[in-house]
Amino acid sequence: MKFGSVVIAAGVLGFSSFGFLALAIGSEYWYVINVNAGNCSDNQYIAGVQSSHAGLWRIYEGPDNSLYVIPVEASNHTALERHLLSLHRAVVVLLPMNLLLLVAGSLSSLFSILTYSSCLLKASATYLLLCSLFTLSGVSIYISYSQQALAEVRRTVDEATLSQVHLSFGWSLAVAWLSFGLQITCGVLLLVAARIAQQLACPTDPIITLQTLEAQPSTITPLNRNASRPL
Repeated sequence: MKFGSVVIAAGVLGFSSFGFLALAIGSEYWYVINVNAGNCSDNQYIAGVQSSHAGLWRIYEGPDNSLYVIPVEASNHTALERHLLSLHRAVVVLLPMNLLLLVAGSLSSLFSILTYSSCLLKASATYLLLCSLFTLSGVSIYISYSQQALAEVRRTVDEATLSQVHLSFGWSLAVAWLSFGLQITCGVLLLVAARIAQQLACPTDPIITLQTLEAQPSTITPLNRNASRPL
């Protein structure tokens, strides 16, 4: 496996993971609620169940996509709502912070590739693998947040209403998962590149060198025992 091919593949995957994570954070389809409007009554609409899709900061509800900003302050909410808002705050901190960490990781990876340093390549790979843990944590917390919010909706809304409602995660969450997988793959490729760089730095086998030296004829001229000794 060639060093150049591995680092090029790692670079492409690294930039792709950054782009996909940025797209996921900026998009508005982390979860989607579809309501069968033909079977919905006025009471169901008053209950607050209507078609909507949401991002990390905004929710778009109804046929006219009315904008609703997710609140940050939790002083006037119940204990459960404060818990859900704390989970949401953790997500909106972890994922954007990880985006900045990926920028630093890309710069360090580029420097380690240009220097052909196996130690720096291993450090960059470890750094990217740690960044992937931030992405995994953010996505996992969001899934937990959504499941708890759904459980609260099921507790407050009757089954007849819920039978007309379809809730699902949107493509934004899938893109975030894709970014996580690309970060893992990029880190593994950098570890492979570090291994190749280490082999290129020490290409000579000491056993072969010893055998080569033994096979070469001796250049030392033996002393002539019959040579006349100085008086």
